[in-house]
Amino acid sequence: SDVLTLTEIQTLYNSGTPVTSPSTSGLVSRYDFTANTNDSQGSNNGTASGIKLGTGAYSFDGTNDKVATGDKFGFLTQTGSIAFWMKPTTFNDNDVLFDSCNASSGSNGVLCKVASASNLITFLIARGGSSSNLNYTFGSDPSGKWTHLAFTYDGTTAKIYENGLEVASGSV
Repeated sequence: SDVLTLTEIQTLYNSGTPVTSPSTSGLVSRYDFTANTNDSQGSNNGTASGIKLGTGAYSFDGTNDKVATGDKFGFLTQTGSIAFWMKPTTFNDNDVLFDSCNASSGSNGVLCKVASASNLITFLIARGGSSSNLNYTFGSDPSGKWTHLAFTYDGTTAKIYENGLEVASGSV
């Protein structure tokens, strides 16, 4: 549950591949995006639902595909980081990129979703029925492009990073 530094996020981005966090002491999970949804760092294995498993990436069709991890990431409401690469073919309104323990239902967790009309991405932290969020609007439509996103939360301030650069920060 480490909060990655700017330098660590830039290292992840500059590597061009999903590598282990530069600081592995607090790393909770790592998904290698191979022929399964197993956690190569710990025991937070996911369950594939409708996705195409591949070598180095998962393919989602934008309908109801997901990797379910259950309630394994509740700690993210306190401190932590999430980082991943994405290459959407399209962005649809309310597409969910990450949702721990179904944060949208009012339980504790973290939700990252997009709003297609404005290229807006929302990072939401939900605690006991209340939530707060940090928004960021992409400078251009990210569809068809590889983009590295990272989200950090230190207990007070959330930050969004796009391709190794901090693009949004705020109290949540």
